[in-house]
Amino acid sequence: DPAKAASRHNINLSENELLKGVSRLLEDTGKLQVIMPYAEGNIFIAEASDFGLFCIKIIKIKSLPTSDIRRLILTFSRTRQEAVKQFLTIEHGRRHEFTDEYKNLTKDFYLKF
Repeated sequence: DPAKAASRHNINLSENELLKGVSRLLEDTGKLQVIMPYAEGNIFIAEASDFGLFCIKIIKIKSLPTSDIRRLILTFSRTRQEAVKQFLTIEHGRRHEFTDEYKNLTKDFYLKF
């Protein structure tokens, strides 16, 4: 499904284009949130500061308690401050046995929660 693929990748909008647009349009008190793969997210944090956008919150996401960190939810603002760091585990250990944290975070997007 091309639409699904586009939503999961940056083939239509580069990270640089996104940062340029956000830098131009974001209100002084506004925030940008993105979900990114772990490695790309760490690079994005450094690139964002070049546009006057500073990471103020990092949620490190694991699929399972024993998994490596796979994704980051990053929050940026125009105000430089120490980033709050949190961890989120999606599943307890069995497939589709979601943690309460994950359910609370995604309940507005999934009807089954």
